Amino acid sequence: MKKAFSFVLTLSLLLSAIALPVLSATPESGTLEVTWQNGYCVAAPHNGRSAYIGKDYTESEKFAATDVFTVPKAGTKLSWSDTGKFAAESILTVSSWKQVNGAWVLDADGAMFLGASGNYNTCIETKKNADGVVEYTYTTSKDNEHLRLCIQSENQDTFPTVSYTVTGDKGTWDAVQSLFPTDPGAPVDGAVAVGDISWYNGYVGSATNTSNTNKISYGGVSYAFSSVITVPKAGTTIYFYDDLGTDANNKKHASSNAYGVSTWTESGSSWKIDLTGDNIAAPQLPASSEVAGYKLYSFTTTRDNQSIRLCFLYGLSDASLPIRPATVWMKEADTDAPPITAGRITETAMLSSSGERVDFKIYLPSGYLNKNDKLWTRAIFTFGTDTALLTELSARKDLTVVQYAGKAEHAPALIQYLISNGKVNKYSLFAIGAKSYTDACSSLLVHSLESTSAYADTDALLNALLEPNKMPYHSILEGLTFYAMGDSYFNGSDIGTENTWVNRMGDRYGMTYENYGIGGSTMSAYVTNRNPMVNRYQNMAKGDADFILLEGGRNDRNVAAPLGDIDSRDPKTFYGAVNTMLDGMLETYPNALIILVTPWYTLSPSSADGKSHNVIYANALRDLAEHRNHHRIVCLYAADKDATGVNMDDKNFRNTYTINADTSHLNLKGMMMVQPYMEKFIADALTAFRANQQEHVHTYGDWVTIKEPTQTVPGMREKACGCGHKVSERLLWQPPATEPGEEMPSHTGLIIGIAAGTAALIAAACVTVVFVKRRKSV
Repeated sequence: MKKAFSFVLTLSLLLSAIALPVLSATPESGTLEVTWQNGYCVAAPHNGRSAYIGKDYTESEKFAATDVFTVPKAGTKLSWSDTGKFAAESILTVSSWKQVNGAWVLDADGAMFLGASGNYNTCIETKKNADGVVEYTYTTSKDNEHLRLCIQSENQDTFPTVSYTVTGDKGTWDAVQSLFPTDPGAPVDGAVAVGDISWYNGYVGSATNTSNTNKISYGGVSYAFSSVITVPKAGTTIYFYDDLGTDANNKKHASSNAYGVSTWTESGSSWKIDLTGDNIAAPQLPASSEVAGYKLYSFTTTRDNQSIRLCFLYGLSDASLPIRPATVWMKEADTDAPPITAGRITETAMLSSSGERVDFKIYLPSGYLNKNDKLWTRAIFTFGTDTALLTELSARKDLTVVQYAGKAEHAPALIQYLISNGKVNKYSLFAIGAKSYTDACSSLLVHSLESTSAYADTDALLNALLEPNKMPYHSILEGLTFYAMGDSYFNGSDIGTENTWVNRMGDRYGMTYENYGIGGSTMSAYVTNRNPMVNRYQNMAKGDADFILLEGGRNDRNVAAPLGDIDSRDPKTFYGAVNTMLDGMLETYPNALIILVTPWYTLSPSSADGKSHNVIYANALRDLAEHRNHHRIVCLYAADKDATGVNMDDKNFRNTYTINADTSHLNLKGMMMVQPYMEKFIADALTAFRANQQEHVHTYGDWVTIKEPTQTVPGMREKACGCGHKVSERLLWQPPATEPGEEMPSHTGLIIGIAAGTAALIAAACVTVVFVKRRKSV
């Protein structure tokens, strides 16, 4: 078959504005007369381009696609084959089309199948045979399907033959649709379905995502994100479903590294994320229980004409499966609830995920905002009809107070609503009220009381509610800046980064922080496929920091990384990698205390050599901190099971405080259990560090030459204190010493010699001048 050149493609595209040729299949069996062209149909944003599904048809010598053709009967099996590679995930191998105003456009309700990156595509039964030939099979699900096929071929001199057989079998698209549960419909009365939403493979990275921070990551087969949705009115609740039937690895929602809802603003002809708007990690979105095989999420807008994207984990394990579009619903607020105003008690309302009005009263203190305009004062929720406590507590003007008397089942959603909208600080929450309320909110509360009757006055009540041994508060931590580098201990694994003790502490004290925890990350580069921290610590945020958390060792144990020499800088050894990072951090953060955090206690070997265990690497970090003897380096020895309370060798402990009873990952209850110890250690370490800085007297070692001087360029030498402080001075070049029997000219002799030579030159010049003048006179 003759190859189609670019001018043919251009002509066909011009004609497509009218109608592409439609070639119909004849009954029973035979060969379809289809026309192939060089190019492909874009299935998702491709290589950073702004193309949408079906938006454009792009010329490419590496791809070929047919014109639209029609298959008359359902159950018709199409077969074609090609040598070369599988079609990429960024194109549509099989796509459905329809005519609109005389032109062919993509039919979003029809069959859509992406290419596959592997050697087998279960969806359209694609496989590569022993001869390296890629075989494709697709069966129609309805009469008169209008289709386009696409391949990624290395041979563009000939194109595949497409054969068909009318079988009457169930269609491929119908088989795929049966994988998904039935659409549950409107989540609440009065909700209206939102149309014209496109979904793409990829996700919107959150602030905790180290590789795609606050930006879109395209591709992949686990996540989907929506086109921009502009919601006209503030207070409108958006609902969307996340299918649970095909989630990969039993994960029920996107992780904290992806925004479930993000706010966007127009920038020229494109969109960019609006960091001043609502950008909420998926696990923080209010979510109801399962509904007909789906998880129902909700979000209430906080401004008029708010533009948002939605993101969820659909978790398909096969790249060829199409994105199951999440059904999105919208319900405008049926109340003119006034906005919350600081400095006075406001009576207002929100909508629950079921569409019910939730009335509450709130007092926000004035003057307690941090630089992110989020309150970090402690918030007290009073549950019940009595408003006297609201009046008494708000009179203090230093606490956020909320009074709620509605259904207990809505109390957690109310707290989440106020957190999401920046009105209360996460994990600084206390409550007073009936057990039905406090039990419903237990995972969000620091401490609660059921009754006020046992306390003589408000001060006594607050002393009991904010009792130090429940959750000690260390004012030295307020408003600090820190950065945390670590593995899944800091990433949070299945509970999400926002639920780690690191983030909880940062939120509680209104700190500015970044958590660079990545699951599976090693400290060393003994193996390079585990996101070694020694290779990524330089990507941490720069600028002044009060302290740095550097945690690891658990995954170095897994790969049995060698400890190496304690003074090494070899990144392939454990000591060498940690030393390298400490050197860099001491220089990058000159005013920061660096806190090494060890793995938890367990003697159970689970490593490449079957011998290594956590305590070996925990002891190595502790020993290195002692060996370096630097006043800016301390070690938080988390392997002290008596101090932290974490004993991973205790089965009862694991059953209560860890995820899936493993020996590594604390669950939310475990994180809350260790948080007071971690906060106290860091607060005490900072107190001692600051006192040491004020009292420290530098004791310097010997001079060390850093650069040798030359006759023209001075050198440099320096001496260092054990604290890391250094002083330096210039070195001037000195003439070499004379050998025995030689006599080095004195400085006087040099000067006389230079003067004599200069006089001779001047005399010669004078003679020359006189001679020239005489020549001219003659």
